[in-house]
Amino acid sequence: MKASPVEEPPPSPLELIGGPQPEVALGGNAAHLGDSVSYYNNERYHESLDNVTPADVYFGRQHDVLRQRDRVKTRTMQLRRKHYRAAQAA
Repeated sequence: MKASPVEEPPPSPLELIGGPQPEVALGGNAAHLGDSVSYYNNERYHESLDNVTPADVYFGRQHDVLRQRDRVKTRTMQLRRKHYRAAQAA
């Protein structure tokens, strides 16, 4: 039995009209674009997402992140109150 040939993917619209391919059009900026997308999705907090990253939302971590922030904020306020009262008493 003869093995079936591997099908080639269809040409992109840019290939059909003879335009530049994305990797050629981007040139040396492709790495920078990848870094920007990674920063946007994994490090930058989005106000519309309750100040968590899109990756946190996608992977379902946003509730854990927000709970941890609340714990840190509560502890920080307790310590500030303690230091303020100690300074007032002195």
